[in-house]
Amino acid sequence: MKVILIGNPENRRLQMMQEALHSYQLNYQTIAWIDLLSTPHSFEELVEENDIIKIDSFGENFDVFKGLLKWGSESIKKEEFHQISKEEIDILPNDKGRIQYSRQAYLGFKEALKFVENCVMKKGNVRFMNTPTAILQMFDKKNAHQILLEHHVAKTKFLGTVRSYEELHQMMNQAKEHQVFIKLAHGSSSSGVMAYRRSKSREVLKTSVEIDKSSALYNSLNISTYRDATKIKLIINQLAKEHLIVEKWEPKATFNNKVFDLRLVVIGQKVEHVVMRSSTSPMTNLHLGNERGDLNGLIDYLGNEKWEEIKKTALQAVRSFQGAMVTGVDLMVQANSHKVKIIEVNAFGDLVPRIVNSEGRTTYEEQAFIIKSIFDEVLT
Repeated sequence: MKVILIGNPENRRLQMMQEALHSYQLNYQTIAWIDLLSTPHSFEELVEENDIIKIDSFGENFDVFKGLLKWGSESIKKEEFHQISKEEIDILPNDKGRIQYSRQAYLGFKEALKFVENCVMKKGNVRFMNTPTAILQMFDKKNAHQILLEHHVAKTKFLGTVRSYEELHQMMNQAKEHQVFIKLAHGSSSSGVMAYRRSKSREVLKTSVEIDKSSALYNSLNISTYRDATKIKLIINQLAKEHLIVEKWEPKATFNNKVFDLRLVVIGQKVEHVVMRSSTSPMTNLHLGNERGDLNGLIDYLGNEKWEEIKKTALQAVRSFQGAMVTGVDLMVQANSHKVKIIEVNAFGDLVPRIVNSEGRTTYEEQAFIIKSIFDEVLT
C-alpha cells in the first residue's frame, strides 16, 4: 500500500508533496511524466491494490510536452486544429515560452490519462486524489463551463468558442458585448489569456502574450497593451488555431484601490487555503508580478455572510466535478453588486506556498494528512 505520484521530479509541486508524505512517514513512489509517456508499462507494473494516485501537472518540461504531442498526434488528425507530425515533433526546438500546439498536447494528455485509468481498472481498490475524468473535465474550459452551468453554479458568462478574429467580432455583436476575456481552451497559468475591449472606432487588447519579429507568440511575465488592429488580429488568429473560448468580461470588485479575485483550495470537500490576488490589470496571476492582498481585511470589509457565500460557492463548484478531491477554485466578487462568481476551476491549483490552514498545514501537508487517515482506515 503506497502513494503513487505522477509528475515532473524537478518541479517544486512534486518535491513539496514528497516532503509532506515523508513527514507523515508514508510510503510513496514517483513516476516521472516522461517515463510514463515513453515506457507506459512501467506505470502498469507499479500499481498495486489499495494504492492512492496523485496526478500532478505535466507543465514546465519540454520533453514531456513533446511526448504529449506524440500521444495526441492520432487524435488531432481527426480535427481541423493546428497540428504537428511525429517526425516534426522530434526536431521541434525548445523555444522557451512559445505558445504552440496546446490542443494537440491536451489530446495527448487525454490519451495518457485514459491509459492510467485503464491500468487502475485492472487492479483492486485503487483511489485517485483527482480522477482522470475530473482532471480532464477541469482542464477543458468549455466543458468545465457547461458542467458548472448544469449544476447551477454562479459563474462568469460563457459566450462560446471562436476560430478567428472575424468570428469574435460576430459573436460580440450578437451578444451585444463590447468587452470580453478570450482564453485558450486548454491553457494554464494565464497562457494566452486576453482582455479585449472594442468600440466602433477603437480596440484594445491587454495580455501577457508577446509577438516576436517572425510573428511567433510567447508568454511573458509582463502585461502588454495592444491598440494596433493588425497586431490584435494577428494574436487572436494565431491563438484561434488552438481552440479559443470567450467569456463576458465582468468587472471585479476593488479593495485597497486594486481589483482582486480569490484562489480557494478545496481539499476533501472543505475550503482549506485561500489566497487573495490583487492587481492593477485585468490579470491577477501572481507570477505576473501581482501581489497577495490583505485577506483578513477583505473578510472584514465583505462581512461574514458574504464570506460564507464565497466558500459555499467554491464548494458547490468542486462538487460539480465527480472525483475531484484537490481543486483550486478561482472566484471573483463583482464590482458594485458584490455578486460571487466562479471564474474557473483548476485540477492543479494546490500550489500556494507559505499558506497554512487552521491546523497549521500547507496544501500538501493537508493532502498527506488525509492520505494517512485513509491508509489507517484500510489497515484497521
